[in-house]
Amino acid sequence: MIRSNYEYLVLSGQFLYEVSPANKEIKVLELPQPKAGENVEHNLVGLLFGMKAAQAKERYKIDLVDADANYFILRVESKYPNDKADFDKAHLALIRTTYLPRQLQFIQANGNKVTWDLPTIQTPAANVRPADFMQPNVPGFTTKRIQPTTKVRSSGT
Repeated sequence: MIRSNYEYLVLSGQFLYEVSPANKEIKVLELPQPKAGENVEHNLVGLLFGMKAAQAKERYKIDLVDADANYFILRVESKYPNDKADFDKAHLALIRTTYLPRQLQFIQANGNKVTWDLPTIQTPAANVRPADFMQPNVPGFTTKRIQPTTKVRSSGT
């Protein structure tokens, strides 16, 4: 059931689907795929959901910038030009009790600011099915394919 006061993100590994009931729209973003022999964990999604700590430390500068009773706030900066195609800098709020992501803000290579707000994350106990990772099909919604950007910003911006 689609609730109209929430946006939904569905991550299939190849695509990220953003379902916006308020706009009756499903945005489809093709995720960058690894090159031959490369691990898929080299992107922003990998950082959030499964990258090994050693690899994260190698690829990103991660600093604790704030903490309160509920959250740890981290600043994440890409170290390598290839990673900057996804983002240069990001802020990540982790729930203090679970270390799960609560909010992520980052600037895309084209300069767009993106905020992912994750008020609820269902863990494996939520009976996740393979069909939950398929492209959402909601009657009355339009599907819009988002083209990835490849614009490289200069270091002065």
